[in-house]
Amino acid sequence: TNANFTGNNATNDLSFPLDTKSETRGGAIAIDGNRSKIYNATFSKNTAVGNPRLSYGGAIAIEGNNTELNNTDFEFNQAIKGGAIYYKGTLNDILETEFRNNSAIQGGALYIDKSDATFGKSRFYNNSATHELRFTNSFNNTPTMGGAINIPGNGINVYESEFINNTAYDINETGGLGGAIAVNGSDDTTKNSTFENNQAIKGGAFYLNGDKTRIIDSNFTDNRAIQG
Repeated sequence: TNANFTGNNATNDLSFPLDTKSETRGGAIAIDGNRSKIYNATFSKNTAVGNPRLSYGGAIAIEGNNTELNNTDFEFNQAIKGGAIYYKGTLNDILETEFRNNSAIQGGALYIDKSDATFGKSRFYNNSATHELRFTNSFNNTPTMGGAINIPGNGINVYESEFINNTAYDINETGGLGGAIAVNGSDDTTKNSTFENNQAIKGGAFYLNGDKTRIIDSNFTDNRAIQG
């Protein structure tokens, strides 16, 4: 509670060659466990750098259940997956939290890799899925998706949240999916949310590639895409 985390870095490339089998997780915090709570904190300019398939959560990487984040700010964090947060677990909740200017190749702010997570009354501004990251090896063959959130998981609920000026662009034709949200899972719901001025190659606000995705009572204004 009431903590600040600035300029932390998780890397497997400190003084030895890149180990393509090692994970780098959570530039500021890595959580392997259940029932963690983070309230009234700020995470700024944290990074997770390493293998493109194993570098998670610029600020926080969570592999556990029943995690709660409330009234917390994330800005200018970067990773390969989940610029601010990487989630792998169930029954994880984020409430009244703001994500600004975070970036990753997949999931500029959030990467959600399992199921049953809820995000409510939160704000996502100027986040990006991009290859243009601060660290040297940007893994250009990995497709970009989810300017704010990338969801390969199931049972994800987003409500009463704002997505403004998020982007997903790619130097390759295979990426740039979902300026605000990219969904590759099933049974995911977005309700009572606002999407404005988001941009992508495919799906200016949303890219949907899953089953039973529901978008309810939400507003879409001035979102743009080259395709769809």
